[in-house]
Amino acid sequence: MNSIHGHAANAANNYRPSRTYNSWTSMISRCYRENSPGYKNYGGRGIQVCAQWRGRGGFERFLKDMGERPIGTTLDRKRNNLGYILSNCRWSNDFVQANNRRQRRGAGVSKHKTAKARPWFARIYWEGKQVLLGYFRTREEACDAYNAAKAH
Repeated sequence: MNSIHGHAANAANNYRPSRTYNSWTSMISRCYRENSPGYKNYGGRGIQVCAQWRGRGGFERFLKDMGERPIGTTLDRKRNNLGYILSNCRWSNDFVQANNRRQRRGAGVSKHKTAKARPWFARIYWEGKQVLLGYFRTREEACDAYNAAKAH
């Protein structure tokens, strides 16, 4: 069955699947196998794989669309709330992936419970670190600061 593409584990590749095949099987697993460690962040959130990349012949079509996985990269979705479709996927390095994550807890706009003069504050994650954008009199000012920082 998998001998057509030569990427699955077999004697020709010392019984190790290719990087590309590993990426494809991991993508399928985290979207459709509830016992997969990543399922809650993918399939559990409704992330799906396009029909062309699933089932019989799915890997061959994935390989044709995405090409071989370059060394030093992994499969990345450009927009994290969308599924795995050709227009939303790319091979990316760790740096690109680290800056393309869902918003973490703590980023955004919040109100300080005890501050009177400037109760609102905004913060954002930048290069893996939380950055305080400032304290503001109104929620709208804090939102403006957050949105401006996020746009850059």
